[in-house]
Amino acid sequence: MHTRSVRLAGSSALLAAMLVATACVGPAGQSGEGGARAAAAANGAPDAASLPDLSGKWVIASIDGRTLPHPIALTGRGDSLVWEPDCAGQSISYRAAGSGIEFSRPERDREQVVCEIGYPQDLPRVLDALQGRWSVAQAADGSVMLSRAGASIALHPAIPAAPKTLAGEWRVAGIDGEDFDEPYGIALSADEHEIWWSPRCAGAHVTYRISGARFEVIASDTRSDPAALVCKIAPPPRLTEVMDAIRAADRIERTQHNGVRLSGHGRSLTLFGQ
Repeated sequence: MHTRSVRLAGSSALLAAMLVATACVGPAGQSGEGGARAAAAANGAPDAASLPDLSGKWVIASIDGRTLPHPIALTGRGDSLVWEPDCAGQSISYRAAGSGIEFSRPERDREQVVCEIGYPQDLPRVLDALQGRWSVAQAADGSVMLSRAGASIALHPAIPAAPKTLAGEWRVAGIDGEDFDEPYGIALSADEHEIWWSPRCAGAHVTYRISGARFEVIASDTRSDPAALVCKIAPPPRLTEVMDAIRAADRIERTQHNGVRLSGHGRSLTLFGQ
């Protein structure tokens, strides 16, 4: 009886140790990255995945619906928005805060070198207005919309996102990196699926698809239709060059002057609306 009692005591001690070890490891499926994420949630730590990407160039043109006399341009770097040049010392840091974002002005370094340059009068006001926590949403045009009780601020991309369609009327403004400087102009028309030169009987047309910044030319039947009308007008001398540049393109973007640039395979074409 004495020997059996000792074995039971040892088994109880072993079972207790296993329970302690299990409690330290945590429930199955929460080890490694999952366990760290669960621990972060338990501690109220923000999930970095909810932090919007603020890298790149941004413009703030209004605060709470009131237009600023001069829009404020900021550059997103790492975890800060900076007014350039950096030596002006005008910046604000940000971090994820729950499902939103929190901005805070950095503490000043006593030995910071500040360049002697003037900055927009509204810049400190904008940076002060950004401080604190915000709910955040992404707009269709790429803008980041900040909101909280009684306040709103929009960060617009300095260069707008690529258009979703070429539908409209266009003129050729540049080709292969150079201005289209000819004594004549080339006008193009487009709908959501095709871009062409009129009259349509000239056969100068391209079927396309846009996905984000990607421009894709859709192959179509290029065989001539015997029943098609024959144009009685000669196309512009460089029209073939223009259409070839469109067919070579695999990327679409807006220019700083609100034009549209198609590029790819060493070719490019710049269009402006008309």
